Order: sequence, then C-alpha cells, then structure tokens
Amino acid sequence: MREHYDQLAFSGDDIVGAITAPKSAERAELLTAWSEALDRLAKDPTLSQAGRVWATNGKVALARLDNKDGALSAPLLEEVRAQAARADREIIDLNERQSVIYSAGSMLARAGLLDESDTLMTRELKRSHSPYYYMLVLASNAKKRNTPQGNAAAVDWARQGYESSVGPATRLEWGGSYVRYLIDLAPQDAAQIEKAAASVVGELRTETGAFSGRSKRTLERMSGRVIAWNKDGKHDETLARLSAKVSPRCAAATADAADRAACESLFVPAKRT
Repeated sequence: MREHYDQLAFSGDDIVGAITAPKSAERAELLTAWSEALDRLAKDPTLSQAGRVWATNGKVALARLDNKDGALSAPLLEEVRAQAARADREIIDLNERQSVIYSAGSMLARAGLLDESDTLMTRELKRSHSPYYYMLVLASNAKKRNTPQGNAAAVDWARQGYESSVGPATRLEWGGSYVRYLIDLAPQDAAQIEKAAASVVGELRTETGAFSGRSKRTLERMSGRVIAWNKDGKHDETLARLSAKVSPRCAAATADAADRAACESLFVPAKRT
C-alpha cells in the first residue's frame, strides 16, 4: 500500500468503478477497504506532504463515485478542511507550497468547499512565484458556481493566468485554457475569442521541434474547440485568419512531414457535406 500510494490516491475511483457494479455489495466492501487505506496514508508521517493531501483527495473522489454532485458527509468535509489547514500551517518552503497548496485548493474545490478554496488560493497569490497555477483553480471554482457573475470571473481569472504564465509550453497551455473558458462561457464574443486564439498561436516558437509534445497537444485541442465553436459556419472567416496566422510558423516549427501536416491542419474544418 505504501509503495503504491500514488495509484491508491489518484486511481481509486477509476479502479473501483471499473471492477464493481454500482450499488453492489462488492462495491460497498471495496469502497470501505480503499477508504480505510487512504485514511492510513493521509496520516502517515513518512509520506510527503503532497502525498497526504492526495490521499485525502482520493477519499473525496471515492465518495463522489456514485454521487457526483451530492453533499459529502460532515466527517469527510472536516477531514478535507483539516488536511488543507495542516498543509497550509506546516509547509514553509515556497517551492513545496507551490505544489501542495495547489493540491489542497483543488481538494477543497472537489469537496464542494468553493469559498474555502478561493480563500486559500487568493491568499497564496501574494507569496507564490508562479501564481498562474492558482488562477486556474480560481477560474474553475468560479465556473462551478454557474452564475453570470461566476462565469465572468472565470473568464477573467483564466485571462490573468494566461497573461502571467511563464515558459513557452506553459503559455501555450494556459492560453489554450483561456480560449476554452471564452468558448464555454462567452461563445457570443467572437472578437475576443479570435483575439485570444491569435495571441496563443503567436506563442508558437519558430525553431525546429517547437510543434511537438505538449505544445502540439495544446494547439490541437484548442483548434478542435474553435472548429466545434464554428459548427454552424458563422465564423469561417475567423478560422481562415487563424489558419493563415499559424501556417507560416509550421515549416519552421516542425521536424518531420507528419508534424508539419498536423500543424498546417490547425483551424481547418472538415469539409461540410
């Protein structure tokens, strides 16, 4: 159990969901045993601070397996609060905080404690060397509230995250997230969607190999979302402009013919029949 704690923490809901039937005695038995194992890991002082948070987050995921939007039990909510508070209180090193507090904020949000997650993330913005990670948690929290004010806040946090992000591949990924939030929450704002997508395209470096790995996946996902947003064909001109912007970069940024073809197909919709 200790050797494979990461699999227990991160994959419990997937595994239990795959090998047991809903509402079966087998599922109830395995959920109990798995949760007890995570309890031990969450209290294990030999485990990293992050590992202990992940173990508690794994309990939340298991509790959500058959009740995606239901209220969690009061004892589990108190465990979540206590684990987040312990990490916040005990971790001093800024690099360790960067990872663990992000995980704690995500755990609070997953448990439905959005306000408490917001408080932790907002406070951490001021001391973090990479606050853009916390901005995406704040964007996600705002979106979950599903209100006009929350949607506007989600888009704004995603924008701030993109604008403050650092590193070529990271800027592409955070920019792609910003475009996703715009498409999901402000699909009528065609001008802003095009402006944001064009900005992200402009982040693609022009040295050989830049369009590969994480950067390739990010741009392909963003392209797919923009194409889906244009399902009615009203934004064909937008896609044409984005395609024209990315195409000249493809030759310089690709190392082989397959990558070049994939790059040049960005923002090119399938032919309508």
